[in-house]
Amino acid sequence: MLKKLLALREEGFTLIELLMGMSIFVIVMVSLFAAIQQSLVAKTVFDKQTEISREAKRFFELLYKEIKYTKYDTINKKVLLEINKMDSSSIEFTNSDEQKVKVYQNSDQCIYEVNQQKKVISTNLSNLKFSWYREGNTLGVKAVFEALNSKYKVKGYQFESKIKLINVQESD
Repeated sequence: MLKKLLALREEGFTLIELLMGMSIFVIVMVSLFAAIQQSLVAKTVFDKQTEISREAKRFFELLYKEIKYTKYDTINKKVLLEINKMDSSSIEFTNSDEQKVKVYQNSDQCIYEVNQQKKVISTNLSNLKFSWYREGNTLGVKAVFEALNSKYKVKGYQFESKIKLINVQESD
């Protein structure tokens, strides 16, 4: 009997078999496409996070170098920093080459300016803060770099650094 059924069937697939096969193929392809798309989005966000981290690192390295090694008194072994102005979002000081340095926020950019020559350090800045800090006998400058990039859903990144300036001796 099985031989008769097989003999009656012609070579090829039925319409139902073709539709089922195509449906499975479409489901697999859509799933694969979605996975690739998610991977590309994740890579883009990761690349943006890496860029923001590099910008923050470059900012702190530059600021640390300029402030830490400005007017160092080798005899008394302390920094004689001349900070001309510091408010919550900018700092101005004179570096060791007697150049006026200003670091400030302009919109979403962090600007480093030496003798009115501007250099953009970051384009992903949401907030830049400067303040004095004191821990025990140490006095210094605290800088906070907050990053935000809504296009890539990168938000809430905050980098903070404290730059020690001098040791303050308590008076009686």
